[in-house]
Amino acid sequence: CYQLPALLLPHVTMVVSPLIALMKDQVDALVARERAEATYINSSLTWDDQRQRMADMAKGRFKLVYIAPERFRVPAFVKAIADTKVSLFVVDEAHCISEWGHDFRPDYLRLREVIPSLGQPPVLALTATATVKVQDDIVSQLAVPQMERVVTGFNRENLSFEVRYTPKEEDKLAQLRRLLSELTGSGIVYVGTRRETEEVAEFVAEVIGANVPAYHGGLPDDERTAAQEAFMGDKARVVAATKAFGMGIDKPDIRFIFHYALPGTLEAYYQEAGRAGRDGKPARCVLLYSPEDRALQEYFIENGTPTRQDLVSIFGALREAAGDTRHAALPREKVEAQLGAHETKVSVALSQLEQAGVIRELEDTAEGVRVELLKDSLESDALMGVLRAALRRKADKMSKLNAMVRYAESNACRRKLLLRYFGDPAEPQASGRCCDNCSAPEQGESERLATAEETEIAHAILDCVRGLVIKVGRDKLADILRGSHAKWVTQYAYDRVAHYGRLSGCTSAQIAEMITALIEKRYLKVIGGEYPVLNLTPLGEESLAKKRPIALPLPRQPEPETATGSDEGLFEVLKGFRLAKAKEANQPAFAIFHDRTLKEIASARPTTPEALSAVYGVGPSKLSKYGQEVLALVASYRQSGHRQPCEGPEPSQGSVESRTSSGLQARRATESDEEFARRFLHSERPKPLHGSWRIGYAAGFTSKFDGAQWKRSELGELIYQFKYRGQRELAAELAARLAKCMQAHPEFAAAECLVPVPPSDAKRDYDPVSALVAALSAATGLPVTLGALTRARAAQPQKAMEGPAQKAANVRGAFAVRHPGAVARRKVLLVDDFYDSGATLEECTKTLKAAGAAEVFVLTLGKTIHH
Repeated sequence: CYQLPALLLPHVTMVVSPLIALMKDQVDALVARERAEATYINSSLTWDDQRQRMADMAKGRFKLVYIAPERFRVPAFVKAIADTKVSLFVVDEAHCISEWGHDFRPDYLRLREVIPSLGQPPVLALTATATVKVQDDIVSQLAVPQMERVVTGFNRENLSFEVRYTPKEEDKLAQLRRLLSELTGSGIVYVGTRRETEEVAEFVAEVIGANVPAYHGGLPDDERTAAQEAFMGDKARVVAATKAFGMGIDKPDIRFIFHYALPGTLEAYYQEAGRAGRDGKPARCVLLYSPEDRALQEYFIENGTPTRQDLVSIFGALREAAGDTRHAALPREKVEAQLGAHETKVSVALSQLEQAGVIRELEDTAEGVRVELLKDSLESDALMGVLRAALRRKADKMSKLNAMVRYAESNACRRKLLLRYFGDPAEPQASGRCCDNCSAPEQGESERLATAEETEIAHAILDCVRGLVIKVGRDKLADILRGSHAKWVTQYAYDRVAHYGRLSGCTSAQIAEMITALIEKRYLKVIGGEYPVLNLTPLGEESLAKKRPIALPLPRQPEPETATGSDEGLFEVLKGFRLAKAKEANQPAFAIFHDRTLKEIASARPTTPEALSAVYGVGPSKLSKYGQEVLALVASYRQSGHRQPCEGPEPSQGSVESRTSSGLQARRATESDEEFARRFLHSERPKPLHGSWRIGYAAGFTSKFDGAQWKRSELGELIYQFKYRGQRELAAELAARLAKCMQAHPEFAAAECLVPVPPSDAKRDYDPVSALVAALSAATGLPVTLGALTRARAAQPQKAMEGPAQKAANVRGAFAVRHPGAVARRKVLLVDDFYDSGATLEECTKTLKAAGAAEVFVLTLGKTIHH
């Protein structure tokens, strides 16, 4: 909407865009397609190139110029473009100017000063995802109050929206496999962490039998470019990515967007989901939701908010670097080390200090962060102002996260929720399927006919959930239905609710299995975060209101070793007795006696309590309750002249047993996805390690987060016992895993010797890495070059450091090669226990190469979840 006008307007059109990586491609495409006079100016150019392009722009040689927002930090740049005649000033991704937007970028705030300096040209601000609050803030921050708002509408009629409940990782993977089997075409799977991109990419590749690139901000530039080009060029059907993938992605035929984890805001979710179906054809947007997913977003919010101490520390470092002047230049990694934080937190802290009028950020250079100090000290009033603003932003982010959770847990039309969130009053019209909530009744059609007993039990469970004022989770619901006498049941009056004790003949585990089946069939859903509880879905509400039949797998019972001796006539008599007792006790029939029990009674025809108690399923309680009546029925049946047949008839095709078997087969099909996921999670898959070495791998991840809960992996537990519990006997097993990893990657065959990373504490009696290398040498036949790499100085354990900058500073210059001849012109395989930030391995690689090593390979036992 600005490219064509730019070619027709008399002077230059300036476009401020955060899409630095795509500027060159956009300009090249314009020049090739339209022969347009276009260029770009960003940090990828030398200062000489920038000055030349600014001079040409001032002379009117360009019609369209893309400019990165950080250029406006540079006073010389702002001064140089002041004389340029500008016909149109475009702010692309305009939500970046609002602190209430989902992708706030402080450099955009400078635009309100730049626009008047250019002669107040017409301003066009563009965004696809801005709430009314953000729209207001865009107008305010640009200081152009007379701006006309044009909202074309947020409804994408060809997109369908869906949320699937996936409480565990294997559930997410199983659903992912199921969805991929249903859909064709290309798509993106958005994940929450860098670790998940690699894991999910491997899983999807195994499912579809094709290469699936992983994309995240921590990958080298060439790997990110290769992943993007493979997807855009249809060489990869699916890509697994963090939110770093997508800005500027304009592939029209994306058929699905899956969110493997909960996004932090509805703006981010809708922006990412909106990348599907740009060709106007139907596309699906599916969120795989677990209530515990919000813990990851809460972590991001907490760790993205600098504390008082963070702000004081960073200002102190800048004040010290400035000396007697007002200008400070400090390596960014030194600032990060001072703060003990990652780059994002440093950027946020600098931005907050600038907004408080304490500093002014200048252009980053090779020297690192450059700022002008506007105040000599961080006064308490200024500090409190910054902290209050930070708390407001944090509260706003939590509010946005709550809105995202409400979307995931709502029974309302999801399209309508999205439209109202963005302030769009339009009707939620869809060209096809709208969302899972709107089409819930159709989704619930059973794969087989439901029996009356199944429907009765299913409705009892659903009605119990509906009637609970204080909702509970699965296990507590099972206890209520079983009639538990636990203290909490009576304390909160759950023993007075409808259906209390309704399934007293079942175990808690059996009831929980039925509840799980109702969740899987989407009659029930789990809501809430730290304390998840059950609630009805629209399908559950519909089924209760219209008394729709529900096929529910009842507790399975083992078949008797032989059923041939049972008397079908007596079996039917006993079934009638069971049904009467079930109605009398308001219980399901199987809670009185299982079919197997009745068949064995019909076969054995017991005449005494002792003989009856020997039958499967007749315990002391059942014998006391029903024993005399059952024995009387058997005796009456004998006296009526019925003889015991030699063989029982085959069950009819329409029998409950036949239909139940069919239902179980359908469940096995579902369980196969879960089994596939479970096998994947328990299989060994080496993880690539990125660095300055030729090739590097870890045997696997050491841990993972399951919602808010951190867990060691099976490999992680082995490493922990080996390293910290002194279980030296594990060395051979762990070395075997590394040897297997080497076999899977033939590049390792070029390695000529093994070099262990020396321990941080040389006085330790036990060095696990040396023990591991000795075992690996025994397994592979590669010689060990002991003592080649040593400690040049003392350093703290890396686990005591916070953030990559501190870790890098801690090991800088910490290693040496005492005997260069031991590694000179040799291909060295460097071995360590963990890969965390990679700083130790980078420093060791640098040291070995400086000593003349021809090549360095890297192998570690584990890779932490930070990567």
